[in-house]
Amino acid sequence: MDGFERMLEAKYRPGDLQGDLFHGKLQLWCISEGPQILGICFTYVTTFPLKKVCTITGVCGTGIRRWMDKISGIEDWAKAQNCTEVEVEGREGWIKLLPQYAKSRVTLVKKLHDA
Repeated sequence: MDGFERMLEAKYRPGDLQGDLFHGKLQLWCISEGPQILGICFTYVTTFPLKKVCTITGVCGTGIRRWMDKISGIEDWAKAQNCTEVEVEGREGWIKLLPQYAKSRVTLVKKLHDA
């Protein structure tokens, strides 16, 4: 799966994902064509005092342009969870793939020590 290992190495160990999925902290979404999985992504919901946000993260796969429209299923699910927004965590390239989304902020990261 393109990019999956990079996403895992950046923030998760495989056991972390299993636990978070089992406990409902993360949701796993798969896009398939027949028996072939084309892509996956994860979502998590955060409740803030003023809003509830569904975040899409860890999107990876092949032929992403062919199945990017499937994001509407996640948006529908987020509405059913009473979320008022959906945000996407990812690289700058997502801006071109999701023109209906607006860039709202930038995340800066500084590593504090070698891991």
